[in-house]
Amino acid sequence: MVVSVSDAGARLLAGFGKVEISASAKGAELVGYPYRGGGALSVRDPLFARALVMQYGTGQVAICSLDVLYVNEDIVEAARTQIANDTGIRPERVFVSASHTHSGPFDDDPACWPEGLHAKISESVAEAQRRLEPARIGAGFGMLYGHSLNRRRLEDPVDPAVFVMRIDDMRGRALGAYYGFGCHPVVLGPDIRHVSGDWVSSAARTIESALGGEAVAVFGQGASGDVNPLTGGVRKRFAESRTVQARIHELPLAGESHYYGNPDGTVDQFDIGDRTGGSFAEAGRLGKAVAAEVLRVHRGISFSDVTGLWTARITAGGSPSAAAGPAAEDPWQGRGDRVRPRVGPGRPLEVMVLAIEGPDIMLVGQPGEVFSETGIGLRRELRQAGIRHPFVVGYANGWRAYLPPARAFPEGGYEVLWALEMGTPESLQEEIRAGVLKILDDRRQAETERQGA
Repeated sequence: MVVSVSDAGARLLAGFGKVEISASAKGAELVGYPYRGGGALSVRDPLFARALVMQYGTGQVAICSLDVLYVNEDIVEAARTQIANDTGIRPERVFVSASHTHSGPFDDDPACWPEGLHAKISESVAEAQRRLEPARIGAGFGMLYGHSLNRRRLEDPVDPAVFVMRIDDMRGRALGAYYGFGCHPVVLGPDIRHVSGDWVSSAARTIESALGGEAVAVFGQGASGDVNPLTGGVRKRFAESRTVQARIHELPLAGESHYYGNPDGTVDQFDIGDRTGGSFAEAGRLGKAVAAEVLRVHRGISFSDVTGLWTARITAGGSPSAAAGPAAEDPWQGRGDRVRPRVGPGRPLEVMVLAIEGPDIMLVGQPGEVFSETGIGLRRELRQAGIRHPFVVGYANGWRAYLPPARAFPEGGYEVLWALEMGTPESLQEEIRAGVLKILDDRRQAETERQGA
């Protein structure tokens, strides 16, 4: 289904909004790690809902990013309904995603959000809509190496892409930016009981300060389902006489993601997923490294005239594989039912596409943890299809846990255990790829027929 909001001869309007969502988060149960040992001791870094509203002609679209681990589909639906009531923006034109911080409250915590998190989402979008003004837009990519690693296997990739969308007013003043990078916000481990957006908080503060004024930096978490930060603490573990052992001969992978240890694999091994000992200083350094690349790219972006603005939704994953069903091991690792997606296993999921024609920008939002190779592969195909600035956004418009590529299923690992528990078919990513490319083909065919009429 494609929803076009293009008007010939129109001009672009844009506005940003920013609403704190952590004012009542002290004492809240933090989601992201099991066995935390208590509620939040303080709000170290405020969490926000940040929104971008764009209008081209008579149609508007909204993009909202939240500093939480995930946003379940019931909250997305409630937010879209309230946004429609509060702003008139239609539900199918609202794109909601989470930063995936592991140091924030559950998305349904009534103590944090008595009126519901959806109300905060709508508030941020309404603020962005009130600030609409004529704007110019452009996009570009940068690269950030040396700050992340693939936590599953040595042979699996890490995506270095840093995506940046620059939006200025007509006088050249920065209204804000949308940026994306794929790396788990898990610098802070289970021993840190303070509310924070992790490295994303640092990145956003740095970008917003550099852009000046009331500029807002909206974040889209990339394909980071198998990517962790490579921080000073992790490097220190490498330096402590530990070798790197790829355990690919031991398929399927163990439930935990560890492949580091002595050559015989018997002693001195540590789990790369273990972030105990991470510090706010480390989170700050990674955030500033991301921000520096965002700002470098931002300075070099040229603007393009917008010629179209549209959204589309794809339904995928409605046919669970024969292997789907309860996993042999507990994929939730002791975290209980609250971390489980609030949608039953085997249900089709929504993938949302948001495109800005002219600057050739396309966001592909998937409702869960997307592997790095998937983000790289889909971006490559979209660029080959003529989309200059595509970016895959994870944790978008819902929460279905891990969404692995077909290749990963025989290997196992806890990411695959989660997928099996949710009834996710091995064909899911291929369905999504084919669906996105079909949308492009259909639009181009319709445009050819229109010009020939």
